Amino acid sequence: MRFITIPLLLFSLAISAQSAEFVTFKADDDWQIHAKFSNPKNNKPFFLLLHAQKKNLSDFKNIFPHFHRNNYGYLALDLRGHGKSVYNIDETTETYKTFALAGADNQFNKMARDIEGAIKFLESEGISKDRLIAMGSLLGANLAIKTAAIHQEIKGVITLSAVLNVNDVLSVNPLKACGERPLLFITGTDNKRQYKEFQLLKDIAKMSSGEENITTIVVKTGLGSDLLTSNVIRKILAWIKNPKLPTIVDCSTSTVNVPLPENNELYFEEPPVEETENEIQEDEIIEEETLDEEDAIYETEN
Repeated sequence: MRFITIPLLLFSLAISAQSAEFVTFKADDDWQIHAKFSNPKNNKPFFLLLHAQKKNLSDFKNIFPHFHRNNYGYLALDLRGHGKSVYNIDETTETYKTFALAGADNQFNKMARDIEGAIKFLESEGISKDRLIAMGSLLGANLAIKTAAIHQEIKGVITLSAVLNVNDVLSVNPLKACGERPLLFITGTDNKRQYKEFQLLKDIAKMSSGEENITTIVVKTGLGSDLLTSNVIRKILAWIKNPKLPTIVDCSTSTVNVPLPENNELYFEEPPVEETENEIQEDEIIEEETLDEEDAIYETEN
């Protein structure tokens, strides 16, 4: 019986050390914010997770187990008006469905105050800003870029389907202000408008943050948290260990096959695959289309 009990106890303690709990804290304007918090209490990078519009903290459910397995901590927010963060400063309930879609001071832009509250909460838990990697999806991606611009101590940024504008939460000027820090852009190619905006943002980031700090992972399909497949997550974990050794990986016709890091080498671009005549014609059609011809995908419906 002894030989069974002791290992089970040690296993239980190990799981407990990596477990997550739900917490609440106040945004800077007293909006009550709900979040999922996991703190293994080490000095590894810590992730601030910001979901897409009309989503909640479960946007990152695919990556939670990988963070636990690798002893990375995280704070995943329900941004105001989403998930369980529906109690506003008047202590009445309000959801994103009532938020104005336009305006520099709308509730989507005020989500920056939720993030300020999150950073203060983390500091109260002994987690400093220089350990943080801001990771966001669509709306959350723009907020992550904005957060890094405001807090220059933040370690890096990971974006899933970053765009130019989500409900007047803009990304270009904050991106220019991010400085020389590692940025990882992850995108699919199937939504042509988003993919063109990603290409513009990538070029801006390379000019403002330095080409050596910019890494991209481009796959055939996926938008926002749908990009968090097991294959892409493996590459994210590899980037975390070597965020400043990027060779740009770009493949519009198939999922990028990137090896795990060996000897401090991260990404290798595969030899180009010859396109068929149909694929070449399809690419020419894509190039001729303009953003105006695409349906808007970023505005939240009322």
